[in-house]
Amino acid sequence: MKDFDLSITICSWNTVDDLRACLASLTAIKGEANFEVIVVDNNSEDGSPKMVAEDFPWFRLEEMKQNLGFVGGQNYAAANRREFLLGLARIRTKIRLQQPHPHSPAAASTAARLRFAKWPI
Repeated sequence: MKDFDLSITICSWNTVDDLRACLASLTAIKGEANFEVIVVDNNSEDGSPKMVAEDFPWFRLEEMKQNLGFVGGQNYAAANRREFLLGLARIRTKIRLQQPHPHSPAAASTAARLRFAKWPI
């Protein structure tokens, strides 16, 4: 029997506040879906790993000894996930569940909310 239906991976580096918001959104839906969350911390110095360990102990924290970059961190998480299905989340993402399509419940989609800065930046 599978442990999870989906592995969600998050790569973080010195983004404690954004990471907290992202993980809080995942915590809000953790009873609605069967997923694991892997947080790869790229050697942050802002207390991110401590915050994850203390405030979100149900999520898996992987602390890197050096900054692997976004792609390196995501590749590490993908290689160490427990489930076949993989979802990559950006730090500034708040996750919520959508109802499945009635004719194709296995289908999934993602969408981003775009925010535009004033021009010129």
